Amino acid sequence: MLATTSSTASLRNTLRSAVDNAPLSKQDIAQRAGISRRALYSLLEGAADPRLSTLEALSHVLGLDLFIAPKAVHQIQLGSASTGKRSEHSRVRRLLEEGAGRSPQG
Repeated sequence: MLATTSSTASLRNTLRSAVDNAPLSKQDIAQRAGISRRALYSLLEGAADPRLSTLEALSHVLGLDLFIAPKAVHQIQLGSASTGKRSEHSRVRRLLEEGAGRSPQG
């Protein structure tokens, strides 16, 4: 099994859930993504480290979007959803304000 970060585990869990809930069999998902069924199982079990092209193909087949976002923005979005508070950290505040289309303040 490969070393796992929280991001990797989250990605793997999202893919596993999408595969489990898909109206297609695992064989069909693998075939449409251009990989073997064994490769799909290895990826879902954490025994394989997929290439970006594999993740893109699986995302397309499963109707998912694959994107990369700055950690600071992701962490604040998760935090603000539960607390409603914005960070006072200047870099994070600047990223949030830029994302909202406002210019940073003082």
